[in-house]
Amino acid sequence: MSFSILNYHPNNQKPVQVPPSNIHYPAAGQQNLLKVEETHFWFTARRELVLRCLRDANLTRKKIYTGLDIGCGTGFTANWLTNQGFTVYGVDASPPILQGSMEENRFFSLDIFSITPTPEFDFILLLDVIEHIEDDTRFVEQALKFLKPGGVAIVSVPAFSWLWSPIDDQSQHLRRYSKSSLRAKLSTLRAHIDQEFYYYGSTLPLFFISRMVQRLFKKGISDEATPNSLVNGFLKMLLQLERALLPRGMPLGSSLFVQLRKPQN
Repeated sequence: MSFSILNYHPNNQKPVQVPPSNIHYPAAGQQNLLKVEETHFWFTARRELVLRCLRDANLTRKKIYTGLDIGCGTGFTANWLTNQGFTVYGVDASPPILQGSMEENRFFSLDIFSITPTPEFDFILLLDVIEHIEDDTRFVEQALKFLKPGGVAIVSVPAFSWLWSPIDDQSQHLRRYSKSSLRAKLSTLRAHIDQEFYYYGSTLPLFFISRMVQRLFKKGISDEATPNSLVNGFLKMLLQLERALLPRGMPLGSSLFVQLRKPQN
């Protein structure tokens, strides 16, 4: 029987919560995210880019689009997009920890393989999620089942294996991707690629230097600290300019974004 997130009510039967043994994520991951997500240049740039993609996605015309943030972490991005005029639900194997203005019944702690999804969302988000999943292709295939025909999935992943450093180990990444490697994994799915591009190219030199230092000293340097306001503001401006050049943009970047579209039938 399909499980409808949009029609969920506390009096209905709750989905079974299956221990997510195939997901690799630090125990303190959400607590660390909560400290930086609101202001850190990297997270603010990612949110703005997702918002732009959604506004340009040519979804079925209606007043409010409904989305599902899979692997929503704290729930901050889902809340932020909801404040931008969308209605975004969130699911995560660990309970989302951001409370505040969350609406009741909009966030779920579950493994997406513990339910049979109903195709009821205009878009889904998989933002820096599948690099933590052992069978990433199967995970995306399951995630696409939440989409209505014609709906879009926005996927972001860390780019390029040559950027691997101790921080990837600390973050429990299983892999980094290139366009060709991600395209190969997605080629078996019933969805086509609308667009794909690298992002954070303007900040790549700083990223590369940081990673090389980590390799040299064999120690991760925490990314979970917002730079001082001047540096943070400058990097936000760089990424805003880079965003204006997309989708062609930079030939390289520390992240890869892919927008998939589910066929109409």
